[in-house]
Amino acid sequence: MSNCKVSVVIPTYNSVKTLEKCIDSILKQTHKPFEVIVVDNNSSDHTYQKIRKNFPFVRVFRLSKNYGVTGGRNYGCYYASRKSEYVLFFDHDMIADKNMLKNMLEVANSDHKIGIVTPKIYYFSDKKIIWSAGTDINLWTGRVIFRSGKDEGQYNKDQEVGVAPACLLVKRRLLESLRFDNKYFATFEDTDFCFRAKNIGYLTYYSSKAKAYHDISMDKEKEAYRLLDRGYYVARNRIIFMKEFGKITFLFFIPLYAFYYLKLAIKYRKFKSWFNYLKGVIDGILYTNCYLFMPFSYAWIIRKLIGDGIKTVLDIGCGTGEYMQCLSCKKDWRIVGVEIYPKAIEQAIASGVYDKVYKSSILKLPQSLRKKKFDLVFSSQVVEHMPKKLALKSIADWERLANRRVLITTTNGFIEYEPIEKEKDDNPFQKHLSGWLPDDFIKRGYSVYGKGLKYIWGVNGCARTMPKFLIPVFSLISYLASFFVYIYPAFGLILIAKKEIKT
Repeated sequence: MSNCKVSVVIPTYNSVKTLEKCIDSILKQTHKPFEVIVVDNNSSDHTYQKIRKNFPFVRVFRLSKNYGVTGGRNYGCYYASRKSEYVLFFDHDMIADKNMLKNMLEVANSDHKIGIVTPKIYYFSDKKIIWSAGTDINLWTGRVIFRSGKDEGQYNKDQEVGVAPACLLVKRRLLESLRFDNKYFATFEDTDFCFRAKNIGYLTYYSSKAKAYHDISMDKEKEAYRLLDRGYYVARNRIIFMKEFGKITFLFFIPLYAFYYLKLAIKYRKFKSWFNYLKGVIDGILYTNCYLFMPFSYAWIIRKLIGDGIKTVLDIGCGTGEYMQCLSCKKDWRIVGVEIYPKAIEQAIASGVYDKVYKSSILKLPQSLRKKKFDLVFSSQVVEHMPKKLALKSIADWERLANRRVLITTTNGFIEYEPIEKEKDDNPFQKHLSGWLPDDFIKRGYSVYGKGLKYIWGVNGCARTMPKFLIPVFSLISYLASFFVYIYPAFGLILIAKKEIKT
């Protein structure tokens, strides 16, 4: 056990004061960490500069935006050394006892089924009061269950728990299968991770000898402020989690939680927080991956054409990874991405979807990648950004990389790229340089399908030229025509081309 290598990942945002104490406690561990990684979610308090100056041996990454706890952990995990058998995810407002890591490793190595270990966590301001000895959640009501209170020896036994909050020692082999789900951003991300780990055969354990301290206030009023400030994510993420893992009875408790937050908002005069909480409730209820299951939706068509038996995927021009995150839902795929735009690469890594993301032009893939084979080579909305001759040459390369099939989506005909107004899209690689028709793929042995009625959604389509209040009507018409467009892709806005590879 003394030779176990542990990478420590600490995501942070505007908390340099607690972060410095946090890092110092990790560096003083009796079991020395193999490396310490801090992921700065674009803090404005000079976190990056201060940590680099004060802790020169710590690896610090500064992201271009705040990707939350989940994105920060995924990003740090991606860059953690593959030599490490464990990764410790440690919140920036935690302080570790000097023997914490040593004691957690003892529990982790006691059973091969244990994938996650959490310590006994006290309040930093009163080291006799336990903040958490592991937590759980009631799947009937959605109530979070804290094993906490004055330490009277009631939690002096190592045992399985439902959830490891704030501090998680995770076996590397588990991280080969799971990452933190970036849709949570913050709150319930640990709960989701531990439940998904259990679904694939890994246990979450509590180590009674390992100790850490949470540097948060014990004052009830300050804790209420903290809870209200996080109200949106608490409401939203609880509902998202319970829709995935909970019982239908939870629906009856949603109004009760809303009423509880209303009482807090009135008591502490934080009425804006109440409306944020309500927004979280609405967003949680509306959040869905139903497009994967809605017949003839774009995602449904893609998943249908991908088919079964896929284990490895090469995503050419992967972008931010958001679309692949949707497509790979509930699939045990090992996914490699290729992208050239740095901001998109950063977000793709933070999404946790990809085992590796190559920074490369799609016109000339890295030599190390060209030696590999993938069950599926997938390219969505990419070929139109290349001159046609070069794109055809690239497609031939993709076909050589595929074991089973190639799937390519692109616009039907030449369409000038129009950036979304609400986003400052400064990606220089978005300009359309070619147009594609069904025959371009059919003559290469592809089956071609269509999506989106181009007479409605095209550049001069009804949805773009008519009053916006009519868009729901056009959406309905387009959906009703989906089967027709699927069979006759010449009428579609999007072409979806599939080729089976014979090996």
